[in-house]
Amino acid sequence: MNYYSLFYWLSVGDKLSTLFAWSCFFSTFLFLIFNAHTIFTKDSLRGDSWFLSVKKLSYFTWVWMPLSWLLYIGTPTKKEALLIIGGGAIGNFITQDSSAQKLPSDVINFLRVQIQQATHETIKELSSTKKVEDMTKEELLEYIKNQK
Repeated sequence: MNYYSLFYWLSVGDKLSTLFAWSCFFSTFLFLIFNAHTIFTKDSLRGDSWFLSVKKLSYFTWVWMPLSWLLYIGTPTKKEALLIIGGGAIGNFITQDSSAQKLPSDVINFLRVQIQQATHETIKELSSTKKVEDMTKEELLEYIKNQK
């Protein structure tokens, strides 16, 4: 497997996900504005050229908005794509490797619980401490000394 191309396409997918997110925002906003204009326009103004232009644009948003939402939902971010690849690799390893199939179920359950606990502890630690980006040099050195 060529990891260069894999990570390249993960980055491209992440940027596309961001693009589709912005597209969802703008299409939903325009959808609401154009259709509100269509609904609340007085009957006497319905033949006006401005009204007909807005009505045509509202038809366009009826297509653009659902399409952009489907593309946004269907395109994983880089984090989600790495989770999918990692989960698939672990699943393949457990189902296909002969040494992994010999592990008793109690050991597998123990490992799962330990991984979940370590994950929750890491999340708590990261959320309770000050971000590393925000720390000064002295605070960062003190933080590293306290970790040992």
